[in-house]
Amino acid sequence: GGIYQYSAASDWKHAHFEKLMTWQAGAIDNYATAFLLTKDAAMIDSARAVHKYVTAFMTSGEGGFYTTQDADLNAHEPGKPFVDGHVYYAKNDAGRRALGFPRIDTHEYARENGLMIAAYATLFEATGDASVLAAAKRAALRILTTHALASGAGGLTHDVATPTTKDAYLADNAAMAWGLVRLHEVTREREWLDGATRIAEYVKKDLADAVRGGFFATTVDPNAVGVFAIRRKPFEENVLAIRAFARIARLSGADAEAAWRPVIAAALRTVATPEMIKSRGRMLGDFLLALEETRGVR
Repeated sequence: GGIYQYSAASDWKHAHFEKLMTWQAGAIDNYATAFLLTKDAAMIDSARAVHKYVTAFMTSGEGGFYTTQDADLNAHEPGKPFVDGHVYYAKNDAGRRALGFPRIDTHEYARENGLMIAAYATLFEATGDASVLAAAKRAALRILTTHALASGAGGLTHDVATPTTKDAYLADNAAMAWGLVRLHEVTREREWLDGATRIAEYVKKDLADAVRGGFFATTVDPNAVGVFAIRRKPFEENVLAIRAFARIARLSGADAEAAWRPVIAAALRTVATPEMIKSRGRMLGDFLLALEETRGVR
């Protein structure tokens, strides 16, 4: 049921078998959305198949979502026989299980969890499956608990936080704000909107470019030198932040909407340059959604 990362040739018959959580989240969200739009049963069947894989292989006992599963068997297991993915996945389910399972990276990163929480919210909209919603809530509570910066600033770390963790990344915070606001939209439970708002305020304070607009990829690294001292504003992460913050603004009342309007407008101007758009080629769907979703909030 899982989605492979890409095809290693110019057609769809040469899969590279690595399965990333970001791909699983995108697949579930897109198939569930397609079902909501078309009522095509094949779409929701595909979403459920990926969900079944994530539940069986990529969910921790505490409810968080793992990061990746290797393409091949025993690629990281010295002393065990290596089995190429093309050989492994040519076997049926029983044959694969008899050999064992490709290694799963059991880190629970905030970005991957935020994207999957949002995907599960969409899957719940499409199916009404209470177990999907419960899984999304469980993951949200886990990441909010384990990844919160010790400073109490409202932001989240990439991996499980320690008392000395200071660095934070836009990708993680934008994705979790997105996941939480989507969770609020399907439940109307205030705690998820409050959590998304705390993250958004942290990003605005510690990751925003107050002069030129937009959001930096990371917090300031006082030890960085040379090119590493140049703070980037990545297109994809900025767009996701814009989408999340626009929804937070709309859901939080007129005063909040007014406060977020200049921040969102400045961030849009940052990513809407000819250079930024050209660098993305045809991959502009998220940007077009951001333009649509920020109408009236920019």
